[in-house]
Amino acid sequence: MGKSKLKYSKEFKNNIVKLHLNGHSVSALSIRFGVSKASIYSWISTYSDFPNVNELKILKKQNKDLLEENLILKKALTILSK
Repeated sequence: MGKSKLKYSKEFKNNIVKLHLNGHSVSALSIRFGVSKASIYSWISTYSDFPNVNELKILKKQNKDLLEENLILKKALTILSK
């Protein structure tokens, strides 16, 4: 006989994700609440507000470019104000 599929509420899933984001490991949450690690990882990707890896890379590149542009403009202002 296979395991019956349990239906968890959205609130429960969000609470698990919040616990994980606050430092609890997926393994510990899995043991504590009797939920599979795969389910928890799925909920993290679904209910987490963090950007995915590609978005993070894009934002880091944009930040680097803006910092570089800011530095160039500061140098130009120094040169032009003399």
